[in-house]
Amino acid sequence: MAKTDTSAAAADPRYEFLGSYVTKSLRLKPEKWTRIFSVEEYRTTLKDFVDKPSVLILIVILTPSLQLIPSSSFPCPLKTKGVYFVKKKAGAVPKEKCNEMVIAGDLAPKTIDQLAALVDEIFVPLLSNPLNHTAWPTVVAQDIKKHVHSLKSTVYQVKLN
Repeated sequence: MAKTDTSAAAADPRYEFLGSYVTKSLRLKPEKWTRIFSVEEYRTTLKDFVDKPSVLILIVILTPSLQLIPSSSFPCPLKTKGVYFVKKKAGAVPKEKCNEMVIAGDLAPKTIDQLAALVDEIFVPLLSNPLNHTAWPTVVAQDIKKHVHSLKSTVYQVKLN
């Protein structure tokens, strides 16, 4: 990609949306995001995410040396904080209202902590609330409650070890 192509790609509203989220979430200067376009492999990864229907996920991690690395697969192990973008449906990300097509979120460096928060804040309240089981048979509702509390206990045991 020529230098003019790089600046044109960086001015694309889809990249502006991604870059804005990355810089705010990771508390970085915008220059860190624009520097990502200087590496051909990274530009290709970003372009594939916004243009190709088959690429549904983009993960951007911050290395210990404060460099951003985009990837279309989950990096293991995650040593620093990162962000993810997931398309709501297969397809290219539109230039207009791209935030309606993409779900963004943060990745914690300690995934067990993130799982514990997910279980505590989403699964337990959602699946333990009796108002959510009104259409379920009593046996199913009791079984779900038992399993969700077992999951919560297991996650905390793993977190403590």
